[in-house]
Amino acid sequence: MDQVLEKALEEQGYEVINISYVDHAFRYKNIGERLKNFIHKTFLGDKNYKNYLKFKRHGKGVEEKLRDIEGKTEYALLIRADIYPANIVKLVKNKTQSLVAYQWDGMHRFPGIYSLEKYFDKFYIFDKVDMAPGRNLTGNFYFDRKIPNAVVDKKTAFFVGSYMRRRMNAINHMAQLLKDCGIEPQFFIYSDDDSVVRSNENENVRFIRQHMDYNTALEHVLRSDIVVDFLNDVHRGLSFRVFEALGYGKKLITNNKDVAEQDFYNPANIFIWKENSPAQLKELRDFIDGEMQPVDENIIRKYAFSSWIDSILNG
Repeated sequence: MDQVLEKALEEQGYEVINISYVDHAFRYKNIGERLKNFIHKTFLGDKNYKNYLKFKRHGKGVEEKLRDIEGKTEYALLIRADIYPANIVKLVKNKTQSLVAYQWDGMHRFPGIYSLEKYFDKFYIFDKVDMAPGRNLTGNFYFDRKIPNAVVDKKTAFFVGSYMRRRMNAINHMAQLLKDCGIEPQFFIYSDDDSVVRSNENENVRFIRQHMDYNTALEHVLRSDIVVDFLNDVHRGLSFRVFEALGYGKKLITNNKDVAEQDFYNPANIFIWKENSPAQLKELRDFIDGEMQPVDENIIRKYAFSSWIDSILNG
């Protein structure tokens, strides 16, 4: 997704130095590395040591990019700053006039962020349970850029996410409900664990072994009539799927009841699903068959990337 962000920033007139790196493939080299991380985390209170190992393995070239910067940049934006060791965050701070963080996951899920918070000029979160002095609540966004028209399949609903055992019942249940309503569930679950895939076989859900890149996910969103969103049980922030549904004019089905608090909420466009409510099957059918209602253009633009980036950098 960093490449999509880089392009979107360039379209807004920024010159971008991209220091992102991919750490999904990280594995401990041996039991010694795992034990050392356990000691750092448990006895030394160092919640960031594993990220130090990840960066050492996968972040080659980042430090060189930073040291090559002459003078200072106007802004530096770190998303999920906890993936960087403290010395890199401090180096970024020395190379910019304004250091901004956006923690687009729950802070308690990645506690390495707490020790880094002090380095930022502005610190943004997307889960309201993390609110505290010095933190600002924001949310995710959709990319307001020129996107090729896609042929919309009125009989499909799209979801993609990583495997989380506690939400699989809800995912399987919704997939079957959609099928019963004549909608084909295009549900993709990422896991590279063979035992997980074998034990969760379901004709309505497809397991994928590699992370779906953002552009592919966006293609699915554009082709689908309905976007489906399942709450990640470790936070309550609104996912990208929520804002993509808004920005690209799609119906949304979600089990995150907090969406009802948003200024774009309209029950004709957004269905809040309660898993253990049998009476909702008729309501779901009515929602699928009903017409969407227009949302105020000013509200839609409010959640576009161009508005979002201007707000967090200059707000």
